[in-house]
Amino acid sequence: MHKRRITLLRAICVVATVCLGALAPGAASASKPAETLDAPNWVFNATTIGIGVMRYWDGDYDRGKYDAVLPRVMFSDYAFGWNETRGVYIGPGYRGQIWNVGTGAVSYYGCSTTGHQIHLREGYNYHVQNVSRC
Repeated sequence: MHKRRITLLRAICVVATVCLGALAPGAASASKPAETLDAPNWVFNATTIGIGVMRYWDGDYDRGKYDAVLPRVMFSDYAFGWNETRGVYIGPGYRGQIWNVGTGAVSYYGCSTTGHQIHLREGYNYHVQNVSRC
């Protein structure tokens, strides 16, 4: 029960942050964290399947193209105890979207035969969403 409460509270905070940013864009941009070296961040897997994530963007990954599989509806920092997640991997035969919570930008990734390794900006949190088979 404790884990569900933390996840629910975190999701509510993310929604509140996004809504406040939409209502007062000037205030939201002033409070955005600067992109700094080793700035903490997390990735939320808002899909029904596991996705590959990279702790560091260093090319040396535990599972070939990624370090671990982030379970569905889970945060990377909570699942693995990481203070940063620098990449996401959407596998071959899948497409999806990545939403930058800080900027509101949504990136779309289409079908690929080799998969997509996506580098994430430091200091920003992300949602991976709408991942499905091609």
